[in-house]
Amino acid sequence: MSGFGLGKWLGRLSPRRRGEPAAPVSPEEVPVLLRKAAECYLSARYFEDASRLFEILGDYRQAAHCYEQRGLWAQAGDAWEQASDWRQAAACYQRANRFEEAARALEQAGERLDAAWLWALEVRRIDHALRLLAMLDQEESHTPAERAVVRALCESSGGDKGLASRRLRRLLDDFPSFGFSFAENQLLVRCGAVARRLGRPDLEQMAFSVAVARNLPDAEAGWESWSRERFGEGGLHSAPASCVEKTSDEAKESVSVL
Repeated sequence: MSGFGLGKWLGRLSPRRRGEPAAPVSPEEVPVLLRKAAECYLSARYFEDASRLFEILGDYRQAAHCYEQRGLWAQAGDAWEQASDWRQAAACYQRANRFEEAARALEQAGERLDAAWLWALEVRRIDHALRLLAMLDQEESHTPAERAVVRALCESSGGDKGLASRRLRRLLDDFPSFGFSFAENQLLVRCGAVARRLGRPDLEQMAFSVAVARNLPDAEAGWESWSRERFGEGGLHSAPASCVEKTSDEAKESVSVL
């Protein structure tokens, strides 16, 4: 441990006169002394040392908070798992780029849609993502649009890019009719990610168009940043057009894509 050693610290807690040996610590006192030591480390901003003591005490939530203060996201994720807080564990694992652990934690939390997205996007386990989607379809959990964008990602990664493009285009065409707001921003971010996976900047532009039309937070700023990156400083920066011409494949109506 950094700072002063734990043994020395525990010895200083026992009242004694100068020159006298430290009084023995009873088993009942150990948790109390450990917590005092952890709190002192915490006050001194020795977060990593504090987190280890909180783990010894079984206070995994406090340990996780300490690891987060140090930016030790993988250790924080492990501590949140020990506390059975799967959502927090998943968030920390994602910040640590431990995507497989994050996807498993999301499944434990019952967040199958987000887990399927992560399995497909980062872990590239398309088979597992599709199994989760099949469960969601059977349960009719989440909206058809939310399931469709994950399915399009699976198709874009699994080789059926034509179907993925048609599904994504149909989803964006029908977006105004879905009528929900809290998930709109995340849905459009995912549409943009699928468009990038497909190598379709036209569909990515269309996603920005929908976001701008619906006045979603930071939509115009995001569009300007994206257009500068794609077209350069002298390129297109005005709000995107609301319509992108369909390719011949996307004009086919033989496949139901939602």
